[in-house]
Amino acid sequence: MRFLRHREKGMAPTNPGTTDAPAPHLLEESGEAPPAESHRASPRALPQKGDAWSLQRLGHGISQSLRRCTTTLSVENGVVRVVVVKGREVLAWGTVNLEEEREGEEESIAQDQDERDADRLQALLKELHVRRGRLVTDLPLYTPLMRRLQLPKIRRGYLEQVVLSEVTETIPFSQDEVDITWQYRRNGTDQEVFAIAVPKKTVDDHVRLLKKANIRPAAAYSKAMALAFTAGVPDAIVAHLGPSQATIFLVRGKAPLVVHQVELPEGDTGPQEQAEAVARAVELVDSYYQPFDSKDEGQPLPVVLSGQLTRRAPLVEALQHLLEREVLPFASPFVYPDHFPPSEYAANLGLALADRARTKARGKLPKQKAPSVNLLSERHLPRPLPIRPVAAFVALLLFAIVAFNATAPVDAVVDTTAELSTRLATLQHQERLHQLSLSRASTIEKRTLAVNQLTDGSESLLVDLQDQMYTFLVRADTLTQKALPHNVELSTFLLEGDSFALTGTASTYQDAFYYRENLRASRFFTNVNILQIMASETASVTFHLKASVASP
Repeated sequence: MRFLRHREKGMAPTNPGTTDAPAPHLLEESGEAPPAESHRASPRALPQKGDAWSLQRLGHGISQSLRRCTTTLSVENGVVRVVVVKGREVLAWGTVNLEEEREGEEESIAQDQDERDADRLQALLKELHVRRGRLVTDLPLYTPLMRRLQLPKIRRGYLEQVVLSEVTETIPFSQDEVDITWQYRRNGTDQEVFAIAVPKKTVDDHVRLLKKANIRPAAAYSKAMALAFTAGVPDAIVAHLGPSQATIFLVRGKAPLVVHQVELPEGDTGPQEQAEAVARAVELVDSYYQPFDSKDEGQPLPVVLSGQLTRRAPLVEALQHLLEREVLPFASPFVYPDHFPPSEYAANLGLALADRARTKARGKLPKQKAPSVNLLSERHLPRPLPIRPVAAFVALLLFAIVAFNATAPVDAVVDTTAELSTRLATLQHQERLHQLSLSRASTIEKRTLAVNQLTDGSESLLVDLQDQMYTFLVRADTLTQKALPHNVELSTFLLEGDSFALTGTASTYQDAFYYRENLRASRFFTNVNILQIMASETASVTFHLKASVASP
């Protein structure tokens, strides 16, 4: 399993609400499940301006120390995504693909797969430095069975029996096989009840796997509920686009009502076919919306995009063209680094929001608050420590420590202090020697590097000089020997820049012209011309010739 650890220095997080579509995240063509990787964001930089900066830094430090980290863990098609948040900041994130790690393993070791998956989860959390804080997770998509009931006003003492009876009649499980949580909100003469039934076996298996990785979740929420929190609007259709599946949620009053999953075309199909499949699923889910509130029938709900495939620009553009309704990009309320893909980790961010908005498992829900119920039953929740016995033990321990310190001999303390001072002086001396050695080694290394560079430059210069000398000798041999006819003699031979100036005599004009043609036929010279030629008193011909050196 491969982990990629990443640290950023001097990086400023983006502002809250920054969207990732059609931002640079959208322009990346990525549809495959991500490899195992982890990232940590750098601390936020504060302005440095005198007393104002000091006060801001002090306030920032106090607020950060009072907040605690929340680790969110989301599982989707064998891919585990983890995000660590503190307040409204994303501190670290990472993924591990359990399905990818299982490829190639033999059936004989399949029974140990849970232990292997637990080890991979534990390794990812260790890489992200997740040691303490609140950890929340989501349950598989179709594990929570959500029901919305409209009931007349019923006395609170009978409400639980009515809700349990109504929910049990609409699910394929008996009441002993599920954990049922519910909340209600009074609306005029009626009561609106939002109930969630969770099969006990599925939850137990999910929690057992996490506990094998030494993970003890403090809360578990529905993935649909988490994505409903990230929609940013109370009424919408959320299209969560995964690598091979798209999940469509109908969100009404910030609560998911309808969940529909559709397989995306694979193989050679392009973004147009995938967009058509998603658009059909959106229209199908929208048809379920009509009976809930007929007064809004003429107002189509907007579609909010999230998930890994929102980084594919052609797919998003095709959806915007096909859907006859407003298409909104995913807008994260968190502060995060530039390279953090919020739409890919939308479920994790929604888990953090749902955990902050959590309400009682059974009770009245305020009007403006969205339902957010911890689906972990009491048998999975961590047991609080008994306060009174622990407080008594701590008090006795402190009393024993104070008494021991009060009766300890003063001489032993003085001797210990002197010994520590001696050790400190020795260590400081060794540190100075070590720093001196490092400085000398650095100086020697720099000098060695300079000598090596000088040697390399000298060798290169020598090779160039040898090549130039050889070329000059070959050209001189051509001028004075190979190209020179028998009846031609040279009297002067000068090198003027990139040209040779020659003066000589020939028996006839024809011999001088032969010499010129021989030089032109050579590959070493260009622009060979006879500048002057005349007959001399001795019945021979005197000529002046110039030949330019040809480029290598």
